[in-house]
Amino acid sequence: MSLERKQKDFLKQHPMFNTLGAASFGTLIEAAELRTEAARTVLFWEGERSAVCYVLLEGLVELFAKAGSRKVSVDLLGPPAMFPLSNVFGQPNPVVSARTIRTSDLIVIPSRVLRGLALGDSAFSTRVAAEISATCDQVMKQFSSHNLMYGVERVASYLLAENRRQGDIGVVRLATRKSMLASSLGLAPESLSRALAMLRKCAIEVNGNEIRLIDLEQLAKVAGQKQGLGGMPVLKRSKARSDQSAPE
Repeated sequence: MSLERKQKDFLKQHPMFNTLGAASFGTLIEAAELRTEAARTVLFWEGERSAVCYVLLEGLVELFAKAGSRKVSVDLLGPPAMFPLSNVFGQPNPVVSARTIRTSDLIVIPSRVLRGLALGDSAFSTRVAAEISATCDQVMKQFSSHNLMYGVERVASYLLAENRRQGDIGVVRLATRKSMLASSLGLAPESLSRALAMLRKCAIEVNGNEIRLIDLEQLAKVAGQKQGLGGMPVLKRSKARSDQSAPE
């Protein structure tokens, strides 16, 4: 489905595309198409070459990895996420799979078009490099988080990061099931429940999928002041660590 005015405006304001010149943006719009996918639709599988890149307009997407019967949630993406960008410009075979969590609207762009834009537009190529670099940096921070922080510290750090992303209003609304959130933080579901119960005693109130942060200072203390380690989960884990696991 071709893009309507609303979707074109969305792309024009997207941080990856808002420096494109008229000709380059026209090339982008001509090649892009709108796709609506039902919940639990797999967009691509780990290891299978992908010829397109997605920009999430509405909805929620999970990046996940599987090994035999085991599955781990790697990341949860909301608008205006663009993925898998590293596979457009680097290794073409994704290291994770992606699926929609709920009905989602996505703008689909051929990878060859993005590569062409990067070759002809230095500002866009710089944006691409900066975005991939930031993602790699965040992955390393998350690796540190998962291996150096207790479960309750990870949850506290995640809540602080989510609060910033959701407007610093002191309320975090979880976009998905707590079991999926636990997986993305490298925790078993029961470990997440124990961590939330511990935080309820000093810093938060929980009402379903809404978490009210009633003491940000105390929450930051629990997180060890390492708020930069919260937010995105790590890409690779051999097993989930419980909230009782400790750094060596």
